[in-house]
Amino acid sequence: MFIKKKLNQIFEAAGIKPIRFKDYLNVNTKKIATSGNRATSKQRIELSGKAVFFGYHDKTPFSVDNSKVLVNVVEGTGNEPASDKILMKTGYFSLGNDGIPDQNFIEIGETTTWNWQQGCMLQWDPQAPNSRVFFNRKVNGEFGSVLYDIEKKLVIHEYPFPIYSICPNGKYALTLNFQRLGVIKPAYGYPSHIKKEDVEYVPKDDGLWLYNLENTDYKPIALIDELADFTGRDSYQYLNHATFSPDGKSLVFFHVFTNATGKRSIRFYWYQIKTGQKTLLEAEDNVSHYCWKNECEILTAENHLVNTGYYLYNLKKRIKSKIPLVNVGDIHPMFHPTEKQLLLADTRPDKKGYQHLMIFNVESNDVQYLGAYHSPETFIHDRRCDLHPRWSKTGNYISIDTAETGYRSMVILKTE
Repeated sequence: MFIKKKLNQIFEAAGIKPIRFKDYLNVNTKKIATSGNRATSKQRIELSGKAVFFGYHDKTPFSVDNSKVLVNVVEGTGNEPASDKILMKTGYFSLGNDGIPDQNFIEIGETTTWNWQQGCMLQWDPQAPNSRVFFNRKVNGEFGSVLYDIEKKLVIHEYPFPIYSICPNGKYALTLNFQRLGVIKPAYGYPSHIKKEDVEYVPKDDGLWLYNLENTDYKPIALIDELADFTGRDSYQYLNHATFSPDGKSLVFFHVFTNATGKRSIRFYWYQIKTGQKTLLEAEDNVSHYCWKNECEILTAENHLVNTGYYLYNLKKRIKSKIPLVNVGDIHPMFHPTEKQLLLADTRPDKKGYQHLMIFNVESNDVQYLGAYHSPETFIHDRRCDLHPRWSKTGNYISIDTAETGYRSMVILKTE
C-alpha cells in the first residue's frame, strides 16, 4: 500500500487523476511486476561521454528477430543544439536472448541531417528487417537518404530525397521538406542556414510526396498551396507526421498552420493511395500525437480547451469515438503489435520533472505502470528528451529514450 500511495502522490502532484493499479513498480529495482503476469527487466544502453538515442514513437529500433537494436550516437550529453556541423553516427547494438545488449556499438554510417526528436529517420527495411537499414544523410551535397546492408557492410542504394516513412511492403516512401521544417519547426527539421524571414508562408510545389523506391518515380500526395485554400495564406504552414497504415494502402499526415488568433492549429488528413482521395479527419481539435491500431483504426491524443482527450477513428465506418482512458495528458502512443488492447504510452514531465511510462488496456481501462524517469530541467524545447516508447515487432521488448542520467541513453525493457 505504501508504493501505491507514493505513486498516486506523484500523479496528483502532476495534476493527474490517481490510477487504479493492479500491481506496482519500484523504479529503482531491476524487476518489474505488472498485471497480466507480465514481468519486465530493465537494461540501459549508454556510451561514456556520448548521447545515445533512437528517435520517435512511430518506428521501432528492434530488428524482427530481436538480435539488434538501432541507435544514433552524438558526442556530448545530448543537450547541445542540433547543427549540421555536428556529425551523428548511426548503428546498432546486438541483443542477447535475454535482452541484454553487448554494449559494443557497431557503426554503419554518419550523417549531418538529424534532430533530437526523430534522429535521422533510422528504420529497418521491411523487405530485409534484420539486415538492411534506411537513414537520411546528404547525397551529392543535398538532403537525401541511403539503404545500408549490415551483412555486406556497405551502402547499396542512395536516394535523392530524405525519407520520412517507409511503406510496410518496403516499396514506397514518404518525403517532405525537412529544410523548411528546420526553419519553421526546428525540432522536426534539419539544420540549414536559411533565415525564417526568407521563407514563404505558403510555398508553391511544396508538400508531401510518395516515392517508388524501386524506380524513384514520385507523385504529390498533398501540396501546401492547395491545402492553404481552406486555412488562409497569412501564416507559416508546413506538413509533418506522415505515416502509412499497417496494410500500406493509405496514410495520414498533419497540415500545420497558425490561425488568426496566433494559435497553432493542426488539420489531420487521411489519404487513400489507390484512389488518391484525401479526407479531412479533424479540424476543430488539435491532434497532438497518434498511432495506428490496425489498417482502419487510428488512436489520437487531442488537445481541447481544458484538457487532452483520447479518440479512436474508424476510417471504414467514418466514426470517431472517445476512449475513456485515465487522463494523463498528452501522450506518445503505440499499440502492441499483436495484442491490440494494449497501448504503450508516456507522459510529459510532471511538476517534479518525472515522465511516466505505462501500458493501457483500452478494453478494460486497467493500467500497468512501468516506471518514472526524471527529465533534467535543462533538456527543454527542441532539446527535450521525450521517452517516445516503442514496442519491438514481437511485443516482448520496449525501448525508450531518457536523459535521467544527464546524458541521453536508451533503456530496454523486456516483457513476458
